[in-house]
Amino acid sequence: MKSFLSAFRLISFSLISFSLVYLSSCHPNAPQTIDLSGEWQFAMDPADEGITGLWFNKVLNDRVKLPGSMATNTKGFEVTLNTKWTGQIVDQSFFTSPDYAPYRDSANFKIPFWLQPVKAYTGAAWSRKAVNIPHSWKGKHITLFLERCHWETRL
Repeated sequence: MKSFLSAFRLISFSLISFSLVYLSSCHPNAPQTIDLSGEWQFAMDPADEGITGLWFNKVLNDRVKLPGSMATNTKGFEVTLNTKWTGQIVDQSFFTSPDYAPYRDSANFKIPFWLQPVKAYTGAAWSRKAVNIPHSWKGKHITLFLERCHWETRL
């Protein structure tokens, strides 16, 4: 009985393995995913004029590497005392205490309470990349996964 079960398992394993190898080789040139990582065209749009200005039809002159964020690509404006944060500085001594005066100076600006980014930006931004969709995908459902998008994203 043990030898029968062993033979059955071996044959079953062989059939499953053969089937997986066969199925994976049916369309060896048909990609299942497209890697979108790498260099993308980029533009900040602080006036939010990109849609009316048809920026989606234009070459964007700046570049970013994705995956990544504006922070990792050092995109945005210099951090200053007037930077508008999505959070708030609760400890008002930063603005009033003589101990923090050297760090309020634009040449040495540092916020002692947070991990301060090199640049800061809140607003519309554009990323653009040309992608070749295989002809074999015609009529198929395609899913685009976007990571780290905030508030609203349009494609």
